[in-house]
Amino acid sequence: MASKQHSVPDNPYLFRILALGIVSSGIALYLLFSLLTFRSELIEVEGVIDTANSYITTVVDSRGNKSRKSELVFFLVDKKQKFRLVRNIGGKFVDEEHSFLLRNLKRVDSVSVWVKKSELDSYEPKIFQIDIADRTILEFEKVRTQHGGLFLLFSLLGLSSLIFYFSQRNPEKAKKIFRTIWPEEG
Repeated sequence: MASKQHSVPDNPYLFRILALGIVSSGIALYLLFSLLTFRSELIEVEGVIDTANSYITTVVDSRGNKSRKSELVFFLVDKKQKFRLVRNIGGKFVDEEHSFLLRNLKRVDSVSVWVKKSELDSYEPKIFQIDIADRTILEFEKVRTQHGGLFLLFSLLGLSSLIFYFSQRNPEKAKKIFRTIWPEEG
């Protein structure tokens, strides 16, 4: 008697759901690393502002939808690093947060930028905190948790896609597992 092959499912969309689950879970893991950054992992880079500028550019996605992104870029004297903050501002023409940061950076001589120790030698390290004149103008907690909602979304999407895929591939095992977790009331 020949054994039943499970190489190709009857539903051609099942592999797409599996791919969605794997990719979403991978993105969630990537975002988790940012959420799990602690202050003890950061190191202070001090320096004098060489140049600082803010740019707003229009971005068009594959469907033709337009959006704007704001970039704040600055360099420190004697540092071979580019410090850059980027965020999507939707349809706005002005980014108040980046304007505030730029005004403050141009007013002072020295600045302290907090980056991960592991990215200290990187040309463009991720910025977690900015301090000027004993004052914090970009807070660590705000940067660390800025993608918390996306982490939750991709975690749920990945988990639900994988559960759906495996429950469709092995319906009897899935029923057994679900009955164990949620027993039927008699």
